[in-house]
Amino acid sequence: MTRHRTLAFNKPYGVLSCFTDAEGRPTLADFIRVPDVYGAGRLDYDSEGLLLLTSDGELAHRITDPRHKFLKVYAAQVEHVPKEESLAWYLRPASLAIVVLLGTLLLNFIFW
Repeated sequence: MTRHRTLAFNKPYGVLSCFTDAEGRPTLADFIRVPDVYGAGRLDYDSEGLLLLTSDGELAHRITDPRHKFLKVYAAQVEHVPKEESLAWYLRPASLAIVVLLGTLLLNFIFW
């Protein structure tokens, strides 16, 4: 029986969701010293938040493949309440709930 490792990592802003970068930018390798784990999904370089890393390929597949309907929640902080036309891109194939609270836009995506 293979023992897998799964880690929860709070990826900081300005870090790539991979272990190497030809341009020398900060990567997961600067923080994660556990061998043979890979991101189950990714966060953009200029975002921060929970990133799961695992050595279990089946688990990574279940998290990232849309057919498994894995719930993902994204929060975005904005300086002003966005105009409706600015949000049009986010209203595509996902169900979207928007809550504006103290200048923070909380986007709750449920991918069907």
